[in-house]
Amino acid sequence: MEGQSFKEAVSNTFSDETSVKIIVASTVIGAVTSGSSGIATKGVTQAASVAAKQGTISGTKAIAQTAIKTTAINTVSGAVDAGAKDVVTKVIKGEQQSLKETLTVMGEGAASAALFSGVTEGVIASGSTASGQIGNVYTGTLKEFNINQPSWAGSVGNIGENVVPTAIDIGKEINEVSK
Repeated sequence: MEGQSFKEAVSNTFSDETSVKIIVASTVIGAVTSGSSGIATKGVTQAASVAAKQGTISGTKAIAQTAIKTTAINTVSGAVDAGAKDVVTKVIKGEQQSLKETLTVMGEGAASAALFSGVTEGVIASGSTASGQIGNVYTGTLKEFNINQPSWAGSVGNIGENVVPTAIDIGKEINEVSK
């Protein structure tokens, strides 16, 4: 924005104490919130597998449940991430903490994550298929059950749940700085 070369921008970023604090804090926040999401995802996956093995859900219902659970996980992660960033940013800047403001930021983070994740998971679910092996012909219970996502699901998920929201956040930051 200031017409610096890439080398100057990198040098200036890492020579400024506040920038270094923000980079370190953002790295820690990312690691913590990603770890929380990973644990929650594993729990959801295991719960869905148990239910599927018991033959309690159909393929379509399992795909929908997976999309809803992933959206829920991402929504909680969005709230936690936004709240943590708000608190750490205020600490770095020496600003006073406000629970009301942090909760508002967390709500905005949750809403943004729910929106982007919901749309993305809907798109992925629409291209997913389910397969299972019938264990008991009389009851129709499924012995094994798999959700097969299309090959493009990973790219769509990354773009819809990471790239687009990050680009919007960067746009907001640039807008704030230019005011």
